[in-house]
Amino acid sequence: MHDLKNHNIIPFAEFVSTAHDQITISRYLFTIKSKLIIDLLPEIVVVDMSWALINSISNIFNSCDILTYLKLSFEKLLVLNNEKFEEVIKVKVYLCSTHFLNSVIKKAKKIKVKNNVRNAFIFSFTLVQNSKTIQELENYLINIFNIFNNQYFDRSVVYSLNTLKIKIRERNLSNLDISGERNPEKLSRDIDFKKFLKGTNENIGEKEEIIFRNSPFKTYFDELISKYKVRIQKTTSKYMINNEYFCPDLFNILENKLYLVPLWTGILINCSTIEYPRKTRLTNNPVENYFS
Repeated sequence: MHDLKNHNIIPFAEFVSTAHDQITISRYLFTIKSKLIIDLLPEIVVVDMSWALINSISNIFNSCDILTYLKLSFEKLLVLNNEKFEEVIKVKVYLCSTHFLNSVIKKAKKIKVKNNVRNAFIFSFTLVQNSKTIQELENYLINIFNIFNNQYFDRSVVYSLNTLKIKIRERNLSNLDISGERNPEKLSRDIDFKKFLKGTNENIGEKEEIIFRNSPFKTYFDELISKYKVRIQKTTSKYMINNEYFCPDLFNILENKLYLVPLWTGILINCSTIEYPRKTRLTNNPVENYFS
């Protein structure tokens, strides 16, 4: 819990365990829930990228699995059916913005491109991460796609680059730390966390694949990106100036995250009622620091 006035963390409960499986976590969360009245449930829970955590939170607080959570989110955001979402989803799940961005940075560093190209992608990714609406997200997406998938440096690429540069300045995102560096203490915690993940008996990879294939957001964005590809094919064949930002592998990092859009962007948490200074990005770093 956050003491917003004094900027302090108020410990509500602590859970120390070497087990990182859904059954253990769910049992613990159920104990917490049993001590709360419905009006005191947290509106948002910030977690790391752990399927055991994500599924446990959704199952215990919302009585639905994460795939159902995604489908209801899709109906709310794109079908504009808000009633069912509000009826079922009492607690929103959000992936820690800091850890999620760091995971993207790590993937981007594995791709052999110039630093300015990699940095352009990472800053562009932060725009998507801070999106407040689906429309805003799509506006960023088409420009990011154009920059990193258009082989030629035509007028459309110049326009896309300038558009994103302006938005990055407007949001003051240029001050973000995109190094992805972790100090020794945080690296140690990362190693421990990975050990917990490996120790689970659940087939996480299989579950993730099922969610990836069946997420309505994947279907939606796949169709959208297909239209972007056709547009580029029709307009760039006559241009011969090579685009130095051309790197589809970088865009693929973003594309492969789109199936979980409600969990790591601001489109759901932005409309929350919490009194928090940032409503497009939330992090669990204060909690992590509490255990330091």
